[in-house]
Amino acid sequence: GIIEREMKKGGASMMQLQSADSLVQALSVLVEASKLSTADAGQIAALLQSRARGEDAEPGAPAAAVYESQSGNIVETLTNLLEEAEEQLSTARRTETKNLHAFEMVKQSLEDELKYANKEIDEAKAGLAAAGEKKSKAEGDL
Repeated sequence: GIIEREMKKGGASMMQLQSADSLVQALSVLVEASKLSTADAGQIAALLQSRARGEDAEPGAPAAAVYESQSGNIVETLTNLLEEAEEQLSTARRTETKNLHAFEMVKQSLEDELKYANKEIDEAKAGLAAAGEKKSKAEGDL
């Protein structure tokens, strides 16, 4: 790997590496060595950062806090969407109730109008029938 290749170059002294208490310290010594390329230094720095998050984490496994943070954002987003949907549903229900009430009022008004109009028609027909009867009687008397 990178460590073996750099050790062959002689970038970091073996004394520095042997006195390192952990892998993180050993890699830090290598990163500080001047003979590492920028790409290698970037890879080692990334490894050091991931190791610093959790010393007892398995190699290559991201720290649990990373997933908690991401899932927290997902859960928070879903919670916000749920709250937004519930608010929209509540608004839609209020609007529907208001519109239903308005419809019922218009319907009742039209039914009452129709009822009174039919009553007036019946009264008008009765008046016409009475007038026609009077007319017939008046013509009969002539």
